[in-house]
Amino acid sequence: MARTVFDLARITDRVVSDLEALFQSDEIWVPTTDIERFDVTVSASMPESVRDKGGCQLSWYLVHASEDPAWRNTPADNRPGAHMPQGNRSRPQGLDLSYLLTAFAKDNAIQEQQAMSIAMRYFHEQAILLPRLFYPFHLTVTMETQNLDEASRLWQALSAPLRMGVVYRVAVVFMEPTEEPAPVGPPPRLVRLVVGAAELESLEVAQLLGPAIRADFQVPVNSTRESVDLVTSSIAPEEFKPGDRILVAGLNLDAVGYQNVFLRLIDGVDTNITIWQANRTPSRLVLNVPTGATAPAPGWYLLSLGHDQPTPVRSNAVALRLVAP
Repeated sequence: MARTVFDLARITDRVVSDLEALFQSDEIWVPTTDIERFDVTVSASMPESVRDKGGCQLSWYLVHASEDPAWRNTPADNRPGAHMPQGNRSRPQGLDLSYLLTAFAKDNAIQEQQAMSIAMRYFHEQAILLPRLFYPFHLTVTMETQNLDEASRLWQALSAPLRMGVVYRVAVVFMEPTEEPAPVGPPPRLVRLVVGAAELESLEVAQLLGPAIRADFQVPVNSTRESVDLVTSSIAPEEFKPGDRILVAGLNLDAVGYQNVFLRLIDGVDTNITIWQANRTPSRLVLNVPTGATAPAPGWYLLSLGHDQPTPVRSNAVALRLVAP
């Protein structure tokens, strides 16, 4: 499926920015074009609204949007078990956009026609808007055929005097649908909860809040929301064994001077275990417990951050329990 957009103004802004870059480029003002350089202001405004701004005004105005007939029907869904048609909220809407390109320069019809000539040649040579940064869509730009009578009715609708103008069709624009509500999932079996102290966030030192906590809940069969008082639970520090990953929550864990990780037995000596570190963010530290000969002995340990040189510095310590595999 093609890329979708949520805001039609992104399409308009893309073309306006392309036209602005076009008139600022030196390549279109080469001597062989026999056009002397002049300033052109490009906007997405209604033609009548720019007549008092002075200079040469080039307007790329969105006048109409219609549903693309080729994308009106719901496409078939060939996934196993998917035999029902899709609702409008589950698929993008394909639109054709009609833009009016026109120029206005008071008392200077030559500049109007020159600006239109440059823009029309550009759209003829660049008939496809290719995806690029911040504009991930792929669209075609096609000049619509209008006779004088049709053009007159358009300008009457705009309540503006008839001037030279060209209508372009930009298609197909896929409007992003709203997200469907997520289906109801099974009851949770594992919950991770991180609790922090808000007043510590302004400190410039690392603060460990604690390792993962295990919570066990016994839910009676056929229980409902009204049965919450019947649910029994127990909360205890998580136990880790060789080969496990330890997740420790904290604040300012990227603070300067707290790059090393230390582990010590209760009333023991600090051991630098920075090599265990798998990942670290300002609020989370992940450690891999080694296996084999380098696996730590079972017991209660204190975990902290800091450094030893030139003067030892340590964060607060949190307790964790290592068990035999």
